[in-house]
Amino acid sequence: MIGNGFDIGNNLKTKPNDFMQYVKENDTNLYTSANNVLYQSTIPQHDNAFWHNIEHNLEYPSIPATDPNIYTGETVLPPEYIDQFTGKLNSVLNDWIGTVENNFDQPCMEKNEDYCQWISEADMFINFNYTSTLEKLYNIQESKDFHIHGSFNGSSNGFPQIGHKKVKAIPINNMLSSPIVSPKGTNEDRTNYLLRKTEKHTRGNYTRLKDFLENYNDSIFITDIYSIGLSFSKVDCDYLRYMNCDNLITEETYWHIGVYTNTETRAIKRNINAALKFEIDSNHFKTIDFS
Repeated sequence: MIGNGFDIGNNLKTKPNDFMQYVKENDTNLYTSANNVLYQSTIPQHDNAFWHNIEHNLEYPSIPATDPNIYTGETVLPPEYIDQFTGKLNSVLNDWIGTVENNFDQPCMEKNEDYCQWISEADMFINFNYTSTLEKLYNIQESKDFHIHGSFNGSSNGFPQIGHKKVKAIPINNMLSSPIVSPKGTNEDRTNYLLRKTEKHTRGNYTRLKDFLENYNDSIFITDIYSIGLSFSKVDCDYLRYMNCDNLITEETYWHIGVYTNTETRAIKRNINAALKFEIDSNHFKTIDFS
């Protein structure tokens, strides 16, 4: 399982603040909207933000995210403005990934030797990144690399997805401190419409992932999971839950988790255990320090 820390460890600029800098330089109107929606008081400032912070804020938008003024300067926010925002956000995300992909044409790009042993032992890859780092730097066959949230120009499992796991409609009083009613719908309507438009559709992604795994082996049982640079956020762990329900992951599965801090180790194990129907035996859970 490959997460954004893997790309960062290969000297690629793929942090959220790198993306936001690209948005700022290429679409100032989108930058203003995205800055309000994606960066709020509940997450660190840009330089310290992770992609799972972005996912959290899309799942729990606050007043700035549903205030019509951040999109249009108008006093009402019809759904087409949210459509425009989410459509542009996804389009610019794909364009930005294209600039990251250009790095692979540079002769100075080299693979991270610390990752090589784990990568060489893997039968297949569940890739949470949008990039082709595995193919370009590590010579992994494209047929073994499943981009679960899409990839540049839709070359693997569709275009890049930015968003959160599926949530139920949330009453406005649980989300916003002072609802604003507009002639074309309440803030609650707008909030839940934004939630629907920024969902990652984990069930559909998992169906495609299961097909990918079964094409490799129709009676597959995952003996070992190696993870590099993956935070195991809510969205990530949704897939573990599905795999556990289908007995692809069981109590016999061994976990080998690349980490960067002790705090991260505890959080990852807690999140994984919360997603599974069992608690991982300590003998089945190993970490390696990549800091």
